[in-house]
Amino acid sequence: MEPCLTSGPTALRRLRENGFTAPVIAMTAHAMNEHREEYMSIGFDGYISKPVDQQVLVRLICALSGSRGPLL
Repeated sequence: MEPCLTSGPTALRRLRENGFTAPVIAMTAHAMNEHREEYMSIGFDGYISKPVDQQVLVRLICALSGSRGPLL
């Protein structure tokens, strides 16, 4: 996979400037607390580090969407 040419914070800023209001989750390989704090202060609605734990991701999406979880 080729890396994205735009950083996450730049992409988020552009999205917000264009009226995008849905929650945005930062997904990064940097699992340090200061990275989490930085991304949240920029305006991301959630943060998850790689490798992604599927259950953690589902819980985060449910929390941000107001859902109680997937219907199985």
